[in-house]
Amino acid sequence: MDEEIRELQDALKRSNEEIRQLRSTIESLRDAAGLQHDEIRQLRNTVGALRDKLEQAHVTEEERVQRAISEGCEQVRELQATINALRAELERMCHDYEQKIRDMLVQQTSERVQMQEALIAMRKNLESRHETRR
Repeated sequence: MDEEIRELQDALKRSNEEIRQLRSTIESLRDAAGLQHDEIRQLRNTVGALRDKLEQAHVTEEERVQRAISEGCEQVRELQATINALRAELERMCHDYEQKIRDMLVQQTSERVQMQEALIAMRKNLESRHETRR
């Protein structure tokens, strides 16, 4: 019976040792689970922070694009105003040039008429002198 008691005591020691090891394993697993829980929380915080940064970057990019579009539209308006001003100036210059040409033609015509009248007068004068000499 002593042998049986010793075997039972040995079995009890092994069972106690196994229980201690299982408790140690459970404690280790709880610690690991706690660490994983902390890591998951940190990862969620990181994901949230990255999402916020991405949204802010998107908003910033959208604002930059809107500013670029607005500046481009303003440049187009300025260029159109410049084109219109240059077109008006060119039309005015063409009109002035055409008027100068008309004025020159009128002056040339007037001068030609005066020269023709002067030539006619000179011819008559010469003819009358030539007839008086005969």
